[in-house]
Amino acid sequence: MMPFYDVDAKLLFAAGKGECSLSILEFVDGTECITQASHTVLPEQSKGMGMLPKLAVDVMACEVDRLIQLCARQIVPVKIEVPRKSHRDFASDLYPDTDSDEVTLSAADWFSGKDGQVRVRVKITLKTSLDPSRRKSFSNPTQQPKPASAGEAPSSIPEQPGKVVQNDSITPSSGFKKVETEKKKVEPELPKPSGRAFTVGQKSKFRHWIATTLHPATHVTNIPKLKMSLPGSCDGFHANHERAAVPLTTPGGHIAILELSKVGRLPTTSPPSVQNTSAITDMRWDPFNPLRLAVGLENAAIKVWDIPKGGLKEVASDASFSLSGHHNKIICLQFHPLASGILASASTDSTIIIWDLDTQEKCITLSGHEDEILHFAWSSDGKYIASMCKDSKIRIFELRISTDPIKVTTGPEGSRGGRIAWTCGDQMLLTSGFSKNGNRQIAVYNVAHFDGGKIEDIELGASPSTLVPFYDEDSNVCFATGKGDTTVYSFEVSTEDPYLTGLNTFTNDQPHQSFSFLPKQNCDPRKVEFARAWCLKKTSLEPVSFKVPRVKMEYFQDDIFPDTRDLTKPSMTSQQWLDGDNKQATRISLRPSDMKPLSEAPKEAPKTKKYESYNAETYKTDEEKKEELLSAMSNKLDLDKELEQDTMEGVDEEEW
Repeated sequence: MMPFYDVDAKLLFAAGKGECSLSILEFVDGTECITQASHTVLPEQSKGMGMLPKLAVDVMACEVDRLIQLCARQIVPVKIEVPRKSHRDFASDLYPDTDSDEVTLSAADWFSGKDGQVRVRVKITLKTSLDPSRRKSFSNPTQQPKPASAGEAPSSIPEQPGKVVQNDSITPSSGFKKVETEKKKVEPELPKPSGRAFTVGQKSKFRHWIATTLHPATHVTNIPKLKMSLPGSCDGFHANHERAAVPLTTPGGHIAILELSKVGRLPTTSPPSVQNTSAITDMRWDPFNPLRLAVGLENAAIKVWDIPKGGLKEVASDASFSLSGHHNKIICLQFHPLASGILASASTDSTIIIWDLDTQEKCITLSGHEDEILHFAWSSDGKYIASMCKDSKIRIFELRISTDPIKVTTGPEGSRGGRIAWTCGDQMLLTSGFSKNGNRQIAVYNVAHFDGGKIEDIELGASPSTLVPFYDEDSNVCFATGKGDTTVYSFEVSTEDPYLTGLNTFTNDQPHQSFSFLPKQNCDPRKVEFARAWCLKKTSLEPVSFKVPRVKMEYFQDDIFPDTRDLTKPSMTSQQWLDGDNKQATRISLRPSDMKPLSEAPKEAPKTKKYESYNAETYKTDEEKKEELLSAMSNKLDLDKELEQDTMEGVDEEEW
């Protein structure tokens, strides 16, 4: 075991090589006892472990310690945080005076026998924030600190919009020039992202949703040779309400076509599949044609398959047609949400091509990217496309107007992968990526104030897989999970603060490959089911139902089920969209004809409270209550009534 001790928090961290856990022990003040504080599961086996100095932690995130785990192929930071309701105020009880980075004794003095002094203790306060961007780096004893330029303060209290901020002067002994006290008015601006950890919010109709895996009789099992190693931009598989496309490890880029109406155990032989002759990078069902499947390949081609009614009976090797226009492998595919026959594809050649499947020709090419594209998404009205790149930029295109982006902002850092989705009626953009310290991150951007960058983000711990978001526009709930995960997170997205509200989570009994959510029409409103998905595991395909617990389930919950867009029927043809039309989808109600809406349910009379408030007119003392009780008992017994034995004649004394 490798021990690491924090003298300030009195915490002992113990980790062993080859283990996947970290034990945290706490020393109790005034005793000689050591208590088990917690037990943390690490993402991979440890090859080594290290602990950063106290001055390196993020105090505004209530981080008390940070360890670095060495794995087989990566270095993972492990943050030890204390949950707090608010991260806006500095938690002074967590951070006593700690050792500074100043040298108090040289090597020669120590060898000569000097004991030296205890290292200088510094106060960790909000003013001397440990954020590396706002404080000086670790000092070098051979160099003097670089003085600040005139009028520049090395550290200051974070400015708040609309308030007058006063900067304290810095003493000359600290190595900086003295700065006079200055007052200035700060213009209001958008809130800064908090970088807070995932916490469950308080106010939401969907806070306590529950997810259940349906009965095993509805599962598709014994799926052979499932392909697990797919590009990070691929969801892993894709399903519609009739069938699922599942990639196989069989050479030649095979995709099994599973009919979801034929549940149960599959035969031991290979299932019917389509052969693409090249490695698969992505696959997508046409939302308006459940028999059409588009497949992206590593050889830069896109194959479009038309599955016969009733499903495949054998391996198919001839696609309906192929699309050629990219120079490198395909990254991801997305069908237009409203127009039929419009397909968008992204490639590693840093272009996005819009295809007309009716004419089998490319119509628009977006070439305004400066690096490899990670992911892209259509807006709900089909007017815009938002993309993420390895250059950490997010771009918005109005593709029928210009092939250059109309808006650009800074997105998640790094090139490990990312996803993007439109939310809140196309007013907000949601991204999943990775933060500076390697944690998975969900962030939101306001499209109207796009230049300001992200306005809120939540970190979900370290993991190698990218979170894949699935957004429900009717409930504003976004589900997120990654390949190989066992947990599905959820958030409610809003255009007002708080922009991200953590909801419930769903945990699988074993790691899953991916989720594929179905259109809203496939939900059962009688059971208050607001989302349904298929979950792909190693050898099975299982349906998962997401429900909201309600008391009056005999009524249609119209506050949860507004009129939804009918996304199974196109609003326009491909040519109409290319000509500039912007028709909206028709809206339909999910209310069954025999159910009354909850808003029309009769209101119940208010229940009497168990403890009524004091009323001088009706108040009774204990003696009065006792007399009232005895009087009621006497009236019930009716003691003045003549009894039957009182009328009977007695027995003579001589006969006793």
